[in-house]
Amino acid sequence: MPAGGTPGALAPGHGDPGHRRGARRPASLRAGHGDHGPGPGLRCRPADVARLPGGHPRLAVGGRRAQEECEAMAEQAIRDADHRKWMPGAGWGECARAILDLGMGRYEAMLDRVDRAMSGPTSHAFLWRYSWPDYIEAAVRVGKPRRAQDLLHSLAASAEATGRTAPLALLQRARALLSPDSAAGALYERALALHAQDRQPFDEARTRLVYGEWLRRNRRRAEARTQLQAAMEAFDQLGATPWAARAATEMRATGLSLPDRSQAADPLAVLTPQELQVVRLAATGASNREIGARLFLSPRTVASHLYKAFPKLGVASRAELARLELA
Repeated sequence: MPAGGTPGALAPGHGDPGHRRGARRPASLRAGHGDHGPGPGLRCRPADVARLPGGHPRLAVGGRRAQEECEAMAEQAIRDADHRKWMPGAGWGECARAILDLGMGRYEAMLDRVDRAMSGPTSHAFLWRYSWPDYIEAAVRVGKPRRAQDLLHSLAASAEATGRTAPLALLQRARALLSPDSAAGALYERALALHAQDRQPFDEARTRLVYGEWLRRNRRRAEARTQLQAAMEAFDQLGATPWAARAATEMRATGLSLPDRSQAADPLAVLTPQELQVVRLAATGASNREIGARLFLSPRTVASHLYKAFPKLGVASRAELARLELA
């Protein structure tokens, strides 16, 4: 994992050379256009939600488009940056892909992508620091809390040095992800209070998503649905398709019946959330015991999930899972 930078640089405009060059970046890097109008709960313009502070492209490339468009836009950003001999720009393209990985649940891929981007010629201190909250979430989701905890200290120093509500909200969310249940709820609420002061709809919706997931795991279904519904609606309004699908999946996991948006195009939509988790791990070659340890399930329960999932996917064995697109 790349080393962290100096505190105070999480917010754009703190003397970072890449920030000063933002106005001269190619259009594919700025990507501040959009056709998704503001919803009733967002109070923002498309250009506001499609751009991060300083004109950075993370949301525009990684969150607003479907997978194929995102890949194409990121590739164009990388080509433009290479043509202009500005390698950090290529790093932004890779980090846009990393956000797509995160939204699609490809957490290990996201960590690997950021590590590669930050350890080669595309490395840029400001870019790495801007990736901290996403990196922490991915590390937590793959069961690497120590890796996330180490980075949390750098994130805290940087966010607190800025004194700005947006990075402080991301800090509270990161702390909640790493905290025991006795403390996590209050931290999520604190993050939402900070989001309310500095509206960043995409980041706020992501906080509501992870908060809703936490509430559901703690059997607080009614509260979970409130957060997940708000997250799903915001992602829909932003055109953040993978994220909206994740929120919808979590909504169904609370026992709520929702219209099936994607079953015709996506066979994975027929799986329950836990079946999907088990199948994805089984496709990597993990044994039932290993899957159970990761998901806190018994090997027998894992076998039951696979038994139910195989006919839904039209496969008869683990080996056949390899031919499916399980991301």
